[in-house]
Amino acid sequence: MLENPLKLRCRKCSSPLILSLAMLFSVSALGQEERSRTQPVQGVRQAAPASPRQDMTPQVTPAALPSRTFDPRNASTLPPPADIPTARERDRRPQLPEGVERIEWVNPVREEGFDRSVSHFLLFIGSVHDVERGLPKVMRNLPVSIGNTRTATLTDLRFEPLTAEEREALGDRKLPDYIEPSVSNYTERKRDFAQVSFFPLRKNPTTGQLEKVVEFGLKTREMATGIRKAAPSDNFSQGSKLASGRWFKVAVSEDGMHRITYEQLQEMGMNVNSVNPRHLTVFGNGGGMLPQPNNAFRHDDLVQNPIIVVGEEDGSFDPGDHIVFYAKGPHSWVRDQSVCGGFRHVYNIYDERAYYYVTADLGSAPRVSTVAPPDG
Repeated sequence: MLENPLKLRCRKCSSPLILSLAMLFSVSALGQEERSRTQPVQGVRQAAPASPRQDMTPQVTPAALPSRTFDPRNASTLPPPADIPTARERDRRPQLPEGVERIEWVNPVREEGFDRSVSHFLLFIGSVHDVERGLPKVMRNLPVSIGNTRTATLTDLRFEPLTAEEREALGDRKLPDYIEPSVSNYTERKRDFAQVSFFPLRKNPTTGQLEKVVEFGLKTREMATGIRKAAPSDNFSQGSKLASGRWFKVAVSEDGMHRITYEQLQEMGMNVNSVNPRHLTVFGNGGGMLPQPNNAFRHDDLVQNPIIVVGEEDGSFDPGDHIVFYAKGPHSWVRDQSVCGGFRHVYNIYDERAYYYVTADLGSAPRVSTVAPPDG
């Protein structure tokens, strides 16, 4: 039974209609809702409808980003767009001769380290940052035939002096008097390439002025090396030395002679009372970062190091006995004729220590050989 019936008639056939107040209110509410969908409400700002696949990621304006901070190890990081010449500015420049490229230098950038240290770096569009030298370089990867390489020569060089801001960012980094491209071969996806690279910076040998390259030409010629590409070597380690036995890890922070005492091994958990000291041995590959090129030599397993075990003559490892060995720390020196002194210090950016491993489970171990002192 309907509540509050109302008698109404149809406009066409005059048939009686019976509706309830509840039904009328429902129809009225539906009509009002439909109007609210199509008509704006006075005094309320209307939001644009969101598309079904609208990206809900918060938008960050360029003003909210750090204006001069970037990661120099990431070659894809670019400075703010304001530093990059526009297409109109590039069109106004004189046309370069065929084979000549232009280097688009941008303002130096800064890097803030985890230790709150601040470093400044030079940068140009498309540069590859060299972590060891702290300088940008030009890099080109050119295909070669199997067993061949390329020679590279720079032509049509045009220089401009470094600005005051660029000289400040350069800091105490040394620049060579002449720019020589380097070539190295590598294989990628079963294809051979020659990688040509150079640092577009120099110290003018005549005036001593610090300069940057703004235009250059690169001429290369493919040539046979005379060396047949060898078949892949099978002389790889069949398993890690650490796969069996008990091992104890020690850390060193610098190059030099190091000592591991009876007490230290006991504290690390070695059963020193049952150890044959003639079986004690140390493995490790020294410090320094692994080389970045894939074709550079590196050991594929731990290398055994000659050691001296003081007190092993009696056949037992006793308090006061110890191991003496030479170890390399995490940082290294490499030969580089472009810097003063001919050597460059390479800082390990991944770790402050190098690691060696001690065991007594592999049988007799090599010892440091004894050399007779020279006469006189």
